[in-house]
Amino acid sequence: MIKHAATMVYIKSIIAGVLALLLVAALMALMATIVLVALSVSGLGIDMVRWHLGSPFFWLPAIAIFSAGFLWKYRRLSK
Repeated sequence: MIKHAATMVYIKSIIAGVLALLLVAALMALMATIVLVALSVSGLGIDMVRWHLGSPFFWLPAIAIFSAGFLWKYRRLSK
């Protein structure tokens, strides 16, 4: 029975980490859309920045956000 409870803590923590990552990604997409629309309406030129999936500037924030969500939920459920 204890093994099942510990497994559920990990599963819930992983779900919390993924949801935190999705929430931040949605907020960043919304902010980028607002900025791009505001710039295009004002008539300023827009040069799109491309993210490369192999770049650490893409993966490090994603890992940090997932880890924060995972650890937050894990610590709450472990008590």
